[in-house]
Amino acid sequence: MSETEARERGWRRQPSWLLLVLLLALGLVMLTCSTFEDHGNTKVADLFDLNDAVSPPDGEDEPCEEGGCGAYESCCSGICVHTSGHDDHCGECGLVCPEGEKCCDGMCRDLQVDVDNCGSCGEECSENQDCCRGTCRDLKSDPSHCGACGRDCPENQACCEGVCRDLQSDQDHCGQCETPCTSQQGCILGECLSWSCDGDVCNDYELGLQWRTNSSGSMRFRDDLAGRCGTLDDASVTGWRVPTITELRSLVEGCTLADACGVNNQCLESSCWDHDCDARCVLNEGPRDGCYLADELEGPCGAYWSSDGVTGEEHLGWVQDFRDASIASFPNTVNAELRCVRVFRSSSD
Repeated sequence: MSETEARERGWRRQPSWLLLVLLLALGLVMLTCSTFEDHGNTKVADLFDLNDAVSPPDGEDEPCEEGGCGAYESCCSGICVHTSGHDDHCGECGLVCPEGEKCCDGMCRDLQVDVDNCGSCGEECSENQDCCRGTCRDLKSDPSHCGACGRDCPENQACCEGVCRDLQSDQDHCGQCETPCTSQQGCILGECLSWSCDGDVCNDYELGLQWRTNSSGSMRFRDDLAGRCGTLDDASVTGWRVPTITELRSLVEGCTLADACGVNNQCLESSCWDHDCDARCVLNEGPRDGCYLADELEGPCGAYWSSDGVTGEEHLGWVQDFRDASIASFPNTVNAELRCVRVFRSSSD
């Protein structure tokens, strides 16, 4: 082989060695990049020390020196603590919360009454609630905390606007809160009624009158009427009297023909009587067993005495006849029925 051929063969082998060197260099570069990717700015020389730092186990206090605690921690008595929620170091080292209070966001709070931390830290009550015994309550409607924490309403009462109410009888809260009856009604068993009867009495809420359910008997002499009603008074209920002619007329039901009659409390002369007063409905055809008397009332169907006499004629008195709904004047010595009444509430209330 000539010298020229030997040099050409040696030249052709050189690329194989170069390729090997380049591959080794590329592998070293990739290893270095991977190391920096895993450890950020950590120097390669320091990688061997990463496993040397061991954190203390969870739940154990970490000893410290001032300035050596983590973020949001303080070094209190040689221990790193979170003063935002530590009962013995609340807000600052050594500030102990009183018994029954918890440290919430660096402040000692009573979780039984704090509206911003009710029952637990951060548990906020709504705008219309208070914190009662660690629970958010609406003092305007909660029967166990009515108007104030711990104020219980009696059984069968409701809390309406912070006041205990009996919904069965309360005029302003009848049946449910904020449901008032009108001034012409009464709240009876949770319903607004114009009339109601209970035992011996019936209440007319429109006029504010209380009537005896039954007749007080037949009376021959009108002058004896007042004394008869007065015997009904007792220690709890007083004021029973003979009704006026206007009050008696309010008991007529089922007939309106005599509504225009001129006889009333303001007009009692004989001249006040007119044909409208004698505009009789069909005799004994009223809605209450043939009687034109309020259905809630009991007693005979007939003419009833009023307390009003005929002005200028002392021997005559005005009566309301419930057999035909007419109004007439009777001599004082004629038999007529009596039904007593009393005022139990002003009709303007």
